[in-house]
Amino acid sequence: MVTVRARRTPVGVFRRKPPVARSRYRRVAGTSVLALALSAALPGAAAHAAFPGIKAYLVRSGEMPGFVVKGAPEFATGATPWVTRVEDETGSRARRDTQTLRSAGFVAGAYENLRPKNGSSDGAGGSTVLQFKTPSEARKFVAKQYAEGLALQPEGAIIHPLKLAIKGGRGFTAPGSGAEPAGASNAYFSSGRCLFVVGDFIDGRKPNTGSPVAVAAKRVDKRVGGACR
Repeated sequence: MVTVRARRTPVGVFRRKPPVARSRYRRVAGTSVLALALSAALPGAAAHAAFPGIKAYLVRSGEMPGFVVKGAPEFATGATPWVTRVEDETGSRARRDTQTLRSAGFVAGAYENLRPKNGSSDGAGGSTVLQFKTPSEARKFVAKQYAEGLALQPEGAIIHPLKLAIKGGRGFTAPGSGAEPAGASNAYFSSGRCLFVVGDFIDGRKPNTGSPVAVAAKRVDKRVGGACR
């Protein structure tokens, strides 16, 4: 599956403070959250042509209120490089997720970290774009990513819907609890052949239904406008 997660810590829905926000198809939904008919890479010019387009579809600084892009994005063409190099998966999990992506028609993916604009260490975010062979496969993965994101939430977590105003889009927000509450929000939607996952991790005990994630998702959807072909 595919998802948004943190390096060593699931993010798709950030469950706890992650050292670095990452996407996971990183386990699907885990967010991470989200397999496609290619092997290690696309041949020739096609492999290189995928990168510029994919990177252009990630969240930009200014599109997610309170957050800016942190560092250069990671990207890969083909299921194996995405799972092993970007997702850092190994062993049986890597083999399973690689096959899932290949079966779904995965072409290429890109991920970037987001950080609070004020430089605070109390929050994190991530933006992921996965490109598939067909728009139908991208749409199918929206539901899969969403389900995995929900499954990553801690037992007893109270889930609230996140209204995206995007056709076919799904999203949720979960308030934090305990001594150091950490809330998380995640949005999943598709446009053309691409699947998009946007997530954040912020302190808070209340459901963030007006989440920066929902704003960013709508802005990216409007900017991309089905251009992922």
